[in-house]
Amino acid sequence: MCHLGVDGTLTQLREQFWIIKGRQFVKNVLNDCIICRRYKVKPGTQVVAPLPPDRIQEHSPFDVSGVDFAGPFYVNDSNTKCYLIIFTCAVIRAVHLELVPNMSTDSFLLAFRRFISRRGLCSVLYSDNAKTFKKANSELRKWWKYINNPEVKKVFASKGVVWKFIVERSPWWGGFWERQIRTIKTCLKKIIGKSSLSIKELETVFSEIEAIINSRPITYLYNEPSEPSPLTPSHFLVGKRLMSLPVVQPKIEELSINRNSLEKRIFT
Repeated sequence: MCHLGVDGTLTQLREQFWIIKGRQFVKNVLNDCIICRRYKVKPGTQVVAPLPPDRIQEHSPFDVSGVDFAGPFYVNDSNTKCYLIIFTCAVIRAVHLELVPNMSTDSFLLAFRRFISRRGLCSVLYSDNAKTFKKANSELRKWWKYINNPEVKKVFASKGVVWKFIVERSPWWGGFWERQIRTIKTCLKKIIGKSSLSIKELETVFSEIEAIINSRPITYLYNEPSEPSPLTPSHFLVGKRLMSLPVVQPKIEELSINRNSLEKRIFT
């Protein structure tokens, strides 16, 4: 029967024989058939490793973070490009965005100083193996070695930032920040499309995207009004859900005559 299956084999048998409990008998025979088992076998599923302790243990916001670059993004006022640095918390999934002119180590270190000034000093920082991050890691080690004295230790509760690099050529190891980059790019594409913005306008848009991402629910959203509202990353940052100003799409004829108007270039 060319290994047709249970129904085909049983139908052919009943042309000459009637087997009691024939269907179960045919199933047992076919299950022992090496050829049938070879083609019907299911591939093995990957055993997913447990999350690192840094991802599941209790930490303050951005105490354990991941960092990566995104871009380039082109601006229209100087015909140049800029890049985005994404800091994301590994525990509460919040993001912090910094716009930088290039991917140099100096630009990253300045952005990192702005980050820890607003979000606090992180104890663990994950990243890929970009040369910028590796050089920044060596620079940070010099900083901590220089300021590692008793007086500074009284100010800083931590001795420094433990920088952990993922395995080379394995971007899926950094999935918790790569997923945020995808969300940021999706929001940016839907907001401005192919419009060309100035550097200040781009900073404003990224600040709004940061607020939107930090206001997304990270717990289950119930259908009953009596149930509690879902938690968002902003609840852990500011104690409430961030609400940006509502965007009202104006009529085309009501737009400013200024051709460089941000609203005009977005909505037209």
